[in-house]
Amino acid sequence: MAIPTTPFDAAKYLTDAESQLELLNEALDTKSARFVVHAIRVILRARSTAEPTTRLDIDPTALSEVVADGSDPTIAATLAVLHGLGFELQARMKTKAT
Repeated sequence: MAIPTTPFDAAKYLTDAESQLELLNEALDTKSARFVVHAIRVILRARSTAEPTTRLDIDPTALSEVVADGSDPTIAATLAVLHGLGFELQARMKTKAT
């Protein structure tokens, strides 16, 4: 007998910009482009429940490139979407492990 389950969607729990930023930073720390893109998609879903993506200042071409299943979006599209979501990336020197 199968146990009934409910799909988990992290977007339902990312209700504020701070929690979304935390997810994005955790994704960046993995150094996995696929995980970063997945995190951006989750943040987009979280934001779209609060406000339509048409209200966000995101280039539609960049948005479609990032959200397409199986896509490998360009850095330009990824940065455009992050900027439209209100995020910016900043480089810092790597700390040496002791």
